[in-house]
Amino acid sequence: MTPRRGEVWLADFEPSVGDEVRKARPVLVIGRNGLCPLRLAIVCPIRTRKHAHNRYNWLIAVSPDANNGLNKASSVDSFQVRCVSFKRMIRKIGELDEEKVATVAQAVALCVGFQIKDH
Repeated sequence: MTPRRGEVWLADFEPSVGDEVRKARPVLVIGRNGLCPLRLAIVCPIRTRKHAHNRYNWLIAVSPDANNGLNKASSVDSFQVRCVSFKRMIRKIGELDEEKVATVAQAVALCVGFQIKDH
């Protein structure tokens, strides 16, 4: 299967280096569908939510539900956005709605210095 924007997948991040996200963990696919012919996906890792996450505006809260496949209160880490091979993707576990995906994309834009303007 090809990962699609808005889907939550389990992805394997090993080997990792330094402060990069580690181990197999859920990710949110945020890249546009069909943008590139390479078998790569633009993703943000999803981490278990901890109290410290409330102070960083790039961590977007996600509550577990039957649609997203998460089993714990979590945060999408927009700061650790990365492009990964489809080979790192283990299996699809759920989906997030487009409103939440757009919020994550805005957080990524802020991390790289863009301001999103409402039209």
